[in-house]
Amino acid sequence: MAIDPHAEIPRLRTALRDLVALSTIPAAWVGREPPAVAAGLADVLVGSLHLDFAFVRLCDPDGGAAVEVTRGNAWKAFPEWLQRHLAAVGQCSRKEIIPDVGGGMERCRGLLIPIGVNAEGGLVAVACDRTDFPTETDQLLLSVAANHAATAFQSARLIHERRRAEEELRQARDELEMKVAERTAELRRSEVYSAEAQRLSHTGSFGWKVSSGEIYWSEETFRIFQYDLTTKPTIELVLQRVHPKDAAFVKQTIERASQDGKDFDFEYRLLMPDGSVTYVHVVAHALSDESGNLEYVGSAMDITAERRAEDELRKSEEKYRDLVDLSPDAIYVVDKEGKFVSANPAGLELLRCTAQDVAGMPVVETYLPEERAVYRARLEQLNAGTCLRFERIFVHKDGTQVPVEVLTSAMRHGYSQVVVRDISERICDVARHI
Repeated sequence: MAIDPHAEIPRLRTALRDLVALSTIPAAWVGREPPAVAAGLADVLVGSLHLDFAFVRLCDPDGGAAVEVTRGNAWKAFPEWLQRHLAAVGQCSRKEIIPDVGGGMERCRGLLIPIGVNAEGGLVAVACDRTDFPTETDQLLLSVAANHAATAFQSARLIHERRRAEEELRQARDELEMKVAERTAELRRSEVYSAEAQRLSHTGSFGWKVSSGEIYWSEETFRIFQYDLTTKPTIELVLQRVHPKDAAFVKQTIERASQDGKDFDFEYRLLMPDGSVTYVHVVAHALSDESGNLEYVGSAMDITAERRAEDELRKSEEKYRDLVDLSPDAIYVVDKEGKFVSANPAGLELLRCTAQDVAGMPVVETYLPEERAVYRARLEQLNAGTCLRFERIFVHKDGTQVPVEVLTSAMRHGYSQVVVRDISERICDVARHI
């Protein structure tokens, strides 16, 4: 089946951006309470991934209370559906697609994703009114988001428990050894989970004690910087790997962070011994220990693949823009209110206006007065995602008229593409043969 590059490019760009955005979410959840992680995941699914319904259940593997959050009304009967489903199958062991979930004004398709083996880490249920939902890209993005949330939820549980343990230890010194032993065991399990999550997401973690200069790197951070695990990480080792063109910027950022004690978030390049270049996105949160000394805890993400994909996408977009600009047909982008947003050179020539004047111009002004009611009906069809093809009379500002053929197609976020072709010569040829 042939792939329409005009439709595929926006989908690829959106998928890449969504994946990059999802990969940065765990850093935003550092230090958050467990319920905030579940709520944050539900908000991301509905808001960023444009879904109509999201249910998130995150479970504590140590037997603590589960956290549940619901967003949207497209699947109102989900609680009853889940109860019946679990009664029938016993447990959720794999992803399931539900063709029609019901409960909303429009038909929706649902997707159930267990977290962990037999949903021991929880589950995510979503619904969307798109007819092709869920695509492979949808399932990938949802699985990435669910796994990030499960890891962040467990980390949040551990952080929450550690803080509570520290308060209890201050009140009851005699329980110190027992609490430390229990927490150490949990942290060891967490390190195993975290190391695997970091390996899969290409995101390493680090800690930096500013006063002593002591730095901690996770195994994935060593891999990103291509240093042996026996190497003791230092600021000097970081700067040795920085690309010469980014060295001054990185050094200035590190010095400023050590002085002002504020969070930082930036990207830079690494130049490896073999000459290859790695793109790194670093996010760090400033903390203070009990003595008031400044510390940083953060993550370093290898975003080389994303940057290369963005470069390829940018090249494809440039080629597409060149094709549009060179097209002899008038090509417009129209918003859901029926106003021009942009036009290619042929489109500007047909409108007889400049690029500055076209934005916001009502399309209806190019219609004959007696056809404007027809235009409003067509606009409703266009906003509903219907592709149209018809002929009409195009009216210029000076009142002159030209017969045209119009082809329309829906774009994302309520915009539409309209192609207008002058058919004066074709009509004249037909008239000459009559």
